[in-house]
Amino acid sequence: MREGRLIWYHAPMHTFFHGWRRKAGVVSLVIACGLAAGWFRSVVSPTTIIMAPVNVGRSRWQDVFEISQFGYRLERYEFTLHSGDYGHGAASLSDVQFYRGICENKQSDWRWRVCGFDLGEYKVQRDLWFRRRFCLVAHQFVVLPLTLLSAYLILWKPRKARVISPAQS
Repeated sequence: MREGRLIWYHAPMHTFFHGWRRKAGVVSLVIACGLAAGWFRSVVSPTTIIMAPVNVGRSRWQDVFEISQFGYRLERYEFTLHSGDYGHGAASLSDVQFYRGICENKQSDWRWRVCGFDLGEYKVQRDLWFRRRFCLVAHQFVVLPLTLLSAYLILWKPRKARVISPAQS
């Protein structure tokens, strides 16, 4: 070996991903990065995903997922008309905003807020029976633990198993 020459030996990359821990760590890191991107994007413009409504007789419910500057919100809207037919078409964002507006000036029937978590329910009974349930989780309570989990799974080295001989016991 010549003086002043650095030789660096390292294990091939394919040996790094043996076992389930590092693979799960990479998957959780990708999910955390996607959620963090949604977090940063939500400051400028919130994203709303409206699931297809489910209609059973005169009852209807619909789930809405929203990423806003406040966090991740999952809402379920449940409707039942007392008379008449309201159709079975897909609800649009304006429908969801209309039904949210029903609850704006109403006191919630129950609500639990603590440390960035917000759970609650509103009920309205007019010409229709309406209930809105929601769950809000602040961004940092999802992204940061997922990032820490991925760091643990990727970087933590497993302990070597100790073999105890019969003479030691």
